[in-house]
Amino acid sequence: MASSGSLVTSWIVDEQKAAAAEWIYKLDVKSTIRLIHAHPVKAHEASCVMLLIGCSSGDVLLYQLLSGTKTQLHHIKSANGAPPLSTCFDPLERRFTVTFANNSLVHVVAGQPGKCKETTAWLLEAERDPELPEEKQHKLWFPSVCRDQGRSCLRLGDSQGFVHSVNLGLPPKMTKEKLHADEITGIESIRFNSETDMLVTCSKDKKICVWQDRGDRLGKVAEYTCLSSPTCLAASREGNLFAVGDTTGRFQLLRVWTNVRPSD
Repeated sequence: MASSGSLVTSWIVDEQKAAAAEWIYKLDVKSTIRLIHAHPVKAHEASCVMLLIGCSSGDVLLYQLLSGTKTQLHHIKSANGAPPLSTCFDPLERRFTVTFANNSLVHVVAGQPGKCKETTAWLLEAERDPELPEEKQHKLWFPSVCRDQGRSCLRLGDSQGFVHSVNLGLPPKMTKEKLHADEITGIESIRFNSETDMLVTCSKDKKICVWQDRGDRLGKVAEYTCLSSPTCLAASREGNLFAVGDTTGRFQLLRVWTNVRPSD
């Protein structure tokens, strides 16, 4: 945990208006911005935006933007300087979850308007191969994370093909399932037709899978094979369309149907 100040060079409120757009804020930092996430929230009956900025230096900044003003809530930095890799926002608790490249540390950064909350962090353990020496054990990190729409928990896709489900109590309760043969590069939680909760994952094993929460496990609804390894995934608000990008620059749009039953 570090204090802010030296990283940010200037905030600029720009009044210049274009034909179809208006600059509201500009922020200059002393590092390449690798990750950004903005989410609107209510603050004392007024609308504001919670803004998270992740930099290649390993710094993560959390701001509240309200009526032309800004309040910095948190500034954290990864222990080894690794850049932030993925993030998601919980609108009910007003907290971000952030993961870092080549790092098994998961940060939960929370803030409320006019009030800061402490950040929390924990380590998730990798599966160990008893036949490999310690220096060759596979490192664990989390390329993808989302907030589950149905269970109000976090879902983290890891570099070994596992999905970790985390209920953020004290201490956090964690379970995990092996869903892919390789690194999970994208994960999205959707509410299908406002009634059916599903999870979509993509992986370096060239698979895109749709899962339905069965209580004690995730049941596979559908599986799709790609020509190249997917690198990112985004879902429509309705939950039936998915955009997938891969290592060759190919973009694909996938439609999921509701009449498929989970497989055993």
